[in-house]
Amino acid sequence: MKKLFFVLFAALIPAISFAQTWVKVSCGAEFTLALRSDGSLWSWGFNGDGQLGIGDTVERDAPIRIGKDTNWKDIAAGGFHSLALKKDGSLWAWGSNFYGQLGDGDTVKQRSPIRIGADKDWESINASWVTSFAIKKDHSLYTWGFGGFGQTGDTLLHGTKIPTRLGVSSDWLTVSAGGQHVLALKTDHTLWSWGANTSGQLGQGSDETYHSTPQRIGSDTNWTDISVGFQFSEALRSDGSLWTWGFNGNHQLGYSSTGNFTKMPQRVDQNDWIQISAGSASCFAMKPDHTLWAWGANTAGQCGIGDAAQYDVPTQVGGQTDWKLMAVATGIYDNNTQSVFGLHSIGIRTDATSLCVTGANYVGQLGTGLKSGPIYQFTCNTATISVNEPEIANAVIEMMVYPNPTTEAVTITLPDSRNAKVEVFDVLGNTLFMGSEIGSEWHWDLRSASGEKLSAGSYVLRATGLTNEGKRFVVSRQLIVN
Repeated sequence: MKKLFFVLFAALIPAISFAQTWVKVSCGAEFTLALRSDGSLWSWGFNGDGQLGIGDTVERDAPIRIGKDTNWKDIAAGGFHSLALKKDGSLWAWGSNFYGQLGDGDTVKQRSPIRIGADKDWESINASWVTSFAIKKDHSLYTWGFGGFGQTGDTLLHGTKIPTRLGVSSDWLTVSAGGQHVLALKTDHTLWSWGANTSGQLGQGSDETYHSTPQRIGSDTNWTDISVGFQFSEALRSDGSLWTWGFNGNHQLGYSSTGNFTKMPQRVDQNDWIQISAGSASCFAMKPDHTLWAWGANTAGQCGIGDAAQYDVPTQVGGQTDWKLMAVATGIYDNNTQSVFGLHSIGIRTDATSLCVTGANYVGQLGTGLKSGPIYQFTCNTATISVNEPEIANAVIEMMVYPNPTTEAVTITLPDSRNAKVEVFDVLGNTLFMGSEIGSEWHWDLRSASGEKLSAGSYVLRATGLTNEGKRFVVSRQLIVN
């Protein structure tokens, strides 16, 4: 039945490619950023905090261009915020800013790209759930945002609201951050880690719960690539060997063993690998023949293999031998509720004319041109389509949700609105509640359409309606239930 559904659905998916080729794609929790060869920047998916950078909070289910600039160089999608670099070396940010993760010195969210500081010597960027990282051309490393687990290198765990240099070293090569911890390579190809260590994800072999300063992992000097998931890590060596460590509850370490975690890097298998990409609780890796392999959590088809089964060891994705780049959603895996937030994956093949998408799509994070249930197998489209702004008179409106997180009830306020309706979705896009007309304020006791209270986890609230001036609005917010 599932295979039949996919065949029927795939025929309805519009193409999402363009005359220009795709250079890079970065997946946030429920949204996507992409960079084209002409230097233009594009986004789609959830937009409740303005993370799409298009000036409003209306989600998009197809790629939409961010401004008219054609000098973008690099992108990094965090949980609900975005970072980008221009070719002149300037740093830009937008989206959620609750912890100062945009780096502009305050906690005000931004719906369009704003420049961070005046420096023009930024070389690379990385964004985690609520923390940001950047390396300058002199190989110095800067961090900002939430630092409660030590991931900003602040020994007081305060974090910072502006880019702040980490130590005095000028030999950082690249950095990769997950929800709570960080991996980094230095120019001598040594491997370093800091942040949370509750599942051994720092690879130090210790039982300490966190490190707030970089710690070297072993003595090897042949590390070439790194990628961080939620509470686990993976890295490549120059000999093509793949190593993983940390939490293993969904077999994201790629071992057939059922152990919950490992505190030191362990080799996955005897194969050679050339590229890796980690998500919330799943992984991708590419071999020298450009075949793609996946393993770990797969509840929404984010592994792209064709089903929702969990894979304990690297398993080939289709039969293609022309994969070029992979991006997996930045997300968080909640060990207590056994739920994952951030469940989509997007790849680029070697011709770079199309994007290949799989996984959750309930807020349009796959960019297929429609919102839907999960897609369980990579769908690559090659025809050209228009990706202009949707032709509706959207209005920007705020939706306030309090308390959030919550345990018993929530109040949703929509100022300046009328004829508003609220829907509630789980992370797989299932509709749990569809409200009737609510006016400008709604009190809800967290009951689904069946009358059952929502269990602990992450949900999406979507409100649609008209403003008092008669303009249409669509606005979404994340809801956390404890």
